[in-house]
Amino acid sequence: MYKQFQKDYQFPLDNKITILGLRVETGPQPLHDISPDTLKLKDNWKIQIVYKPYDSGRQSVPLLLELPVLWEDELNWVGNLPAALSISYKKKPRSVSAFLQETSSKKYSLYLTLETLIEIDFVESAPANEQDPGTETVTKKEKEPRERTLEDKLIQLSGQIDELVKKVTSLEKKMNFSHAAEGRIGGYVLDSFTMIPIGKCIIEFCPKDSIEASIKIATDGRGFYSVRGIAPGTYDLKIKHPRYAPLAIKDYVINEGDNKYQDFLLRRA
Repeated sequence: MYKQFQKDYQFPLDNKITILGLRVETGPQPLHDISPDTLKLKDNWKIQIVYKPYDSGRQSVPLLLELPVLWEDELNWVGNLPAALSISYKKKPRSVSAFLQETSSKKYSLYLTLETLIEIDFVESAPANEQDPGTETVTKKEKEPRERTLEDKLIQLSGQIDELVKKVTSLEKKMNFSHAAEGRIGGYVLDSFTMIPIGKCIIEFCPKDSIEASIKIATDGRGFYSVRGIAPGTYDLKIKHPRYAPLAIKDYVINEGDNKYQDFLLRRA
């Protein structure tokens, strides 16, 4: 049987960054503990992020940020769990959502949602008088899809990322931000796996404690969006596209005079 788990993480950052690639390293299989009616899982994950400092220029060298985390989750069971279980990763952890938010103290917080698929097998041993002493109990081996290395991803994505940075810089120079007291936000909506821009995405800004969106816009054919004249406050954001899973972001803060650059990553449905 298979069970899917999602976990949210938040990491403080001193500076604004542009994410070029992300992967998660794990152990060979998660550890587990069996208690009545509950299966507890845990593992040490290492989140590896390839990035450039924001506005660092096209010639800057990509950097690697490693964030070790302890993943813990549990699965409730109806009835007693069998004593012999085989637990393995059917799909390694991956990022399904990633966004950077500026805090009131001019620092930044990186919010990640990681998803993994766990395979759970019941191990049955043959009777002692029938079991071949030269063999061991056989469990299913995880068939991992071939994962591209960070270097391979950088080669494929570097051209796209450089072009995006160039376009954003050019657009920001051309725009006239005349409403200093109001906020502005702009950026790209990207495929979380290929980092290719997604056109015709709908982005909704819903003020806190309101049930209706006050701002609703769509990305252009290049996946770019820009909103000017946003009243300062706290908003709930929703990013939607027919071929992708919707992304919901709670408590996104727009301060007076903000000029934010914010990319959003969508996962294919």
